[in-house]
Amino acid sequence: MQMRAAIALVLFLAGCAAQAASTGPSLDLNALVRVHPLYGALAQYDRQISVLRATLHVREFAQKDAAFANAQQAVRANLDAAAARSRHIAAMPSPNASTLNASATIQAPSEGTVRGDVQRAYQAQAAELRSRARQDLAHYRTALLTQQNAAFANYVRGVQARVRQAYDSRAQELYEKTSTLALDLAKADANKRLPLRTKLQTLHLDPARSARIHAQLAAIQAHEDAIVNAQRRKDRETLAAFLPPLEQRAASDVARTRVDLQNRTAANLAARQRVYDAQMASSSRLRFGASAPPPSAPATSMRAQLDTLLSTRPADPAAFTQAGADLSKHFTTLRENDTAATRSTLNEIATLQTDREQLYDEIVSQINRDADRVQREHPGANVTQAVRADLAALSH
Repeated sequence: MQMRAAIALVLFLAGCAAQAASTGPSLDLNALVRVHPLYGALAQYDRQISVLRATLHVREFAQKDAAFANAQQAVRANLDAAAARSRHIAAMPSPNASTLNASATIQAPSEGTVRGDVQRAYQAQAAELRSRARQDLAHYRTALLTQQNAAFANYVRGVQARVRQAYDSRAQELYEKTSTLALDLAKADANKRLPLRTKLQTLHLDPARSARIHAQLAAIQAHEDAIVNAQRRKDRETLAAFLPPLEQRAASDVARTRVDLQNRTAANLAARQRVYDAQMASSSRLRFGASAPPPSAPATSMRAQLDTLLSTRPADPAAFTQAGADLSKHFTTLRENDTAATRSTLNEIATLQTDREQLYDEIVSQINRDADRVQREHPGANVTQAVRADLAALSH
């Protein structure tokens, strides 16, 4: 809001009521846009848009959809395999003592064993997803802060250069005025100097009269020097009073820009944090359906072990089906949150682009109005140079 108010104020002071005309062939519009007082704001829009676009093209961030799909597919494959094993075991005939005594090759894993295997596979996939999400966020934060620091450093250098240019221009202006004053005084006293110098050069004067003429010339010069020196002292006082307001305004601009950049960085980080929070919201454990209580610890006798094996209930395939449905729902929610965060970033980019285009149009319109005025008031003049001078005066 502050940036837009400042832009409106500068354009109001620099503009006029005339409608913008088409840019003439002698007008270097691109060069004038780059020296316009608001070009820094235009460049800031470009940097902000570039930073936001970069967040959508970071390698790890761009592969998040594949990471979601791979994690979901891997865990779902484990669940399907476990459910198939459970159905196969459930379809097998119930063993009896004679069968077990004849062959001990049948291995029927318990439901708890299968669930443990699936749970460990899911936890491994979830840990990988969280690790990649943390790396993505760290890379994004580093890139964003680097962009912010570079933008701020460039802005500070530009402000310092502007202060130096304004001060040097003012000093040069005062120097030229003082030199003009000295020249005007010399011209005004020329009618006094000329007869005295002519007498010194053409007449044979006695020492006393020659000394008087030299004293008169010295008095004229001293009078001129006194006026010029007084003007120079005044110029030094003017420059001394001119610099503090420049530095104060530059410091205020730098502070305001720092806050703007920090706020923009914080907003971008907050948007990226929402994506990270969505990625980290997954539970580290799967929810299975109801299961029978675990069997009591097997006895050490062969008969007790056989009874335990005969009474062990195979895993319920429906539990794995329910876990798969819950998992699909969870990943769907996760991807929806991620899509919403990405859409928010795209909307912010669109808003910045609209503001940037509006500012550019206003800059071009103001340059065209000034160019039309120059062409009307000074036909045949170098329009680009004249408009550049007007923009430089506005910058100061």
